[in-house]
Amino acid sequence: MTSGSRRKIKVAVNGLGTIGKRVADAILLQPDMELVGVSAHTNNYRIQSAHLLRKVPIYTYSYRRRNQTYENMHQENTQAAIDDMQKILDLPFGERRVATDKVISRINDLNAHLAPRDFDENVQKFKEQGIELAGGIDDLLEACDVVVDCTPKPYGKINKPMYQSFRKKAIYQGGEKANVGDVSFVAQANFEQAVGKDHVRVVSCNTTGLVRVLHAIHQRYRMVLATATLIRRGTDSNDHKEGPINAIIPSLEAPSHHGPDVRSVMPDIDVFSSAYVVPTTLMHVHDLQINMRDQTDVEGVLDALRATRRVRVIPSSAKMISTAQIMDFARDLGQNSRGDMMDICVWEQTVGIYNRHGHNKLFVKMAVHQESDVIPENIDAIRAVTGFADGAASMDLTDRTLNLNKDSGFYRFVDAKSSGWSLRE
Repeated sequence: MTSGSRRKIKVAVNGLGTIGKRVADAILLQPDMELVGVSAHTNNYRIQSAHLLRKVPIYTYSYRRRNQTYENMHQENTQAAIDDMQKILDLPFGERRVATDKVISRINDLNAHLAPRDFDENVQKFKEQGIELAGGIDDLLEACDVVVDCTPKPYGKINKPMYQSFRKKAIYQGGEKANVGDVSFVAQANFEQAVGKDHVRVVSCNTTGLVRVLHAIHQRYRMVLATATLIRRGTDSNDHKEGPINAIIPSLEAPSHHGPDVRSVMPDIDVFSSAYVVPTTLMHVHDLQINMRDQTDVEGVLDALRATRRVRVIPSSAKMISTAQIMDFARDLGQNSRGDMMDICVWEQTVGIYNRHGHNKLFVKMAVHQESDVIPENIDAIRAVTGFADGAASMDLTDRTLNLNKDSGFYRFVDAKSSGWSLRE
């Protein structure tokens, strides 16, 4: 693919949070895409950085002109969501009651934000703070071919009728339910299924990590059941309001939603997952125990993972034994301005086989940078929905522009023999 092979894809980003600002930066690096603008509820340092440092046009999240068709669709959709949420209030769990009250409040706020009468007020407010708005959300959607929805859940589902009313293709994030999209997406596993679709959901950071690693293994060896224990970070690094400080919180659902979500991308494998939230902000850690059908060897698994794009095998000789050291290494690499680690990092010495007493089990431990691993998937999803059918070419271009190319020297910085383990009869 070359930048001159077809007209540039005009992309809008709705929501400039942890994922949205990274997607916007990645779009700016693509030779076949144009970032037409981002939406803003309020003026803050993220909006100012995008506009003043990167010259990105800012659109307010309210209508400049009335759109009766959308207003009707939006009102019906919002009322249905409120009705559903009201039912949850009858449940005897205080946590659910509080969470539901917050969601209902956010949905009601959404109606207020979309009111056309807010537009002039927002223009004046932003102007006083040094930002000239380029228009309203209706102007942003009219200007784009594809919108990447990076709003917090469940706003993606709530926004979907708006995108449909403008006949725009949309990419959603993994916090949304799978049914928001025509397909759940991880580029290396099912790129072709997203080609030409109108609505595609990029799965969550954890599911993306699981799919990348399990798909690589499954391509070489057949699996019976993958059991994944997720040790999740408490919140993102910029968030000072959420997350446990002195507690470990187990997921009380069994399985956690991650296993079923993997099957939304790879329906031919069985995955059971459980999860814990711990007081850290850097990365998630996954502990995989996989019952294998085929005879499996450590070096074969490591070879498969080393050959997999967006997966990085950390050699034991690097003495990189913690998530803190991985993120320090990411900053040293200088692959991107934020010091992100978009690769899934597998500790080489944790890959092992246990096949005593009739068992045939593979063990893998890996780390997932929750703020950035889904960014390449969003870029590939944009190409897929616009009809670009060559998944390998799309991923090659994405990896090259994001400095994820395996030939760049960032990957095999140590050429050492396997230090995995095997316990055999």
